[in-house]
Amino acid sequence: MEYIKHKGRLVLPVFYQVEPSDVRHQRGSYAEAYKSNINDEKTVKEWRFALKKVADLSGWHFQQGRREFDFKEDSVKWISCGRGSEEAGPNG
Repeated sequence: MEYIKHKGRLVLPVFYQVEPSDVRHQRGSYAEAYKSNINDEKTVKEWRFALKKVADLSGWHFQQGRREFDFKEDSVKWISCGRGSEEAGPNG
């Protein structure tokens, strides 16, 4: 996130089969992943901070019921059309 902040890069989060709020609040599988890496506290803190920041951004959320092919196709079209300077993706 520091590199992105200093270089002015655009971040487009894709929440694939995960709720953005689970990433933001680090619940479910995210909480389990942190427990398995508890020996490296510095890395865990850095990841927690970065994932929370990313989850606060507008992005693409793949939800159940939507065809995966359509989601991927829409995402590629959106990026290919030069919309990378906009804040949100096709559903954000």
